[in-house]
Amino acid sequence: MNLTPEEVQSLKILKENTEKITQEFGLIKLATLNLEAREENAENLLVKLKTQETQIVKALEEKYGQGSIDIDKGTFTSAK
Repeated sequence: MNLTPEEVQSLKILKENTEKITQEFGLIKLATLNLEAREENAENLLVKLKTQETQIVKALEEKYGQGSIDIDKGTFTSAK
């Protein structure tokens, strides 16, 4: 017994759509993995920046004591 052309066409469309959605899920997964990698890199950079900030603040406090810095003017004002 043969399928009707309409039945065959319906099955072909179903197969194509299944392949498309499978591909879409694959692309979504790849995008998710890329996003996770980017997030991990950003977190690592944040840790490095915080460490660098701590080191710079410590060095400046050792040299100048506590106070405030105007980065634009390049000046230090003592807290005392």
